Formats: sequence, C-alpha cells, structure tokens
Amino acid sequence: MSKRHIVACVVAAVLALASALPALAQEGDPEWLPVDVPGTNIVFMNVRVPEPGLDLYQTRAMIWKRLVEAFAAVEAAGETIDGDLVTVEAEEGADPRILVGGHLIIAVDPLHAAINGSTQEDLAAVWAANLRRALDRWAELHRL
Repeated sequence: MSKRHIVACVVAAVLALASALPALAQEGDPEWLPVDVPGTNIVFMNVRVPEPGLDLYQTRAMIWKRLVEAFAAVEAAGETIDGDLVTVEAEEGADPRILVGGHLIIAVDPLHAAINGSTQEDLAAVWAANLRRALDRWAELHRL
C-alpha cells in the first residue's frame, strides 16, 4: 500500500468521523457551519443554507464526502492534490460550480450569495480561492 493511499484512507476516516460527531452533539440548529479541509485549519466556506432534503450538518458531510471522492480519484490518477486542481465552472443559466480535479464539490446558490452580499460568481471565486489555499496547505503537510 502506497503512502498516498494510506493518507487518502486516513482522510476518509477523519471525514467520516467528523461528519458523524456533530450530529451526536447537536444542540439546536445552528445558523451556519464552517467547512474546512480537515487537517489544514483552513475554512473555505460556511454552509448557511442546507441542500434540499438535508440539514446543515448533512450538507457539510456531503461536501466532505465529495472532497474525499475527489481526493481518491486524483490519487488513483497518480496526480498531486493541491490548489491547482480547483476550478470554477460557470455555465450560462446555471449556478457556478466549484470542482476539484473535475469533481463537483459545491454549487454556489443564489441564497448563499445574497446572505454574503455578493453575486454567485464572486462568491464562487472567493470560495474557490479559499479552497485552493487549503489544498496547497494540504499538499505542504502531506508531501510524500
């Protein structure tokens, strides 16, 4: 088993545990939840509006799950996980989407943009820049 595979497995385990613990300790519904890249201490966005059918904790867990899936795909392709993998896809008439290695992480909805006093495109640019910084930090910490 390669060191990269071990790191990816550890990240998956940390994210699974991190997504389960808040639900156990929940005291009322929060107004927002920070979303970080675990192990980096860098929050790249705050979830303020849950995805349809989910609560805020489940929405954050979904984002973390998507990160793990993107990390696994990048690692399987033999690529390095870093900020260069972050892109914003903005198709006309659709919510801007933030991707890592071509894998969807989050779409920036109109409500999040309004809450942040921003356009969807500008908020996507901010979240993507924060995610790039977090993934560059990840790369620094896990350089093999």
